[in-house]
Amino acid sequence: MYLPNVDLIASLITWKGSFFKGEYFDELYLNDPSTKSGVISQMAINYIALMGFSFLIAYRTKLTNSISAGWSIAFVMAIVTYLVPTDIIEYVMDNISKYIGNSLDINNEKHNKYKNIIKYLPSIIIGLILTVGFILFEKFIIETFPNELKKIADSIISIGK
Repeated sequence: MYLPNVDLIASLITWKGSFFKGEYFDELYLNDPSTKSGVISQMAINYIALMGFSFLIAYRTKLTNSISAGWSIAFVMAIVTYLVPTDIIEYVMDNISKYIGNSLDINNEKHNKYKNIIKYLPSIIIGLILTVGFILFEKFIIETFPNELKKIADSIISIGK
């Protein structure tokens, strides 16, 4: 059920300056990977997310015996937890990190030992909160407006007929 959100988690793990730096995580999920392994990793994570996404749509279709009911959740999921949040979350995390770095003068050598903890931990926590927020927002929309979403899907399907 959480496979469609694996890209959000990978983005948090890969975010610059995170605690997960190292040969395994440096290019786990970058917007613009620079190595073959980075490209393959990004494609694999996107593939896993999209397979989870398609499973949930197929599962909902089977449960409701309605293509439009199953497809309707795709409208929300595609935007709310796949296309939009990564850039927003990274933008907020970058700005929090810059603010903390500038406010506390973390570039000073005496803070060097704890630089990552002081500068990046709040950003990662906020990023995690935002990630959970996007997921809960998606769940809220899907559970609160199923009939409205189904009507939209029905309208789109009827255009093709």
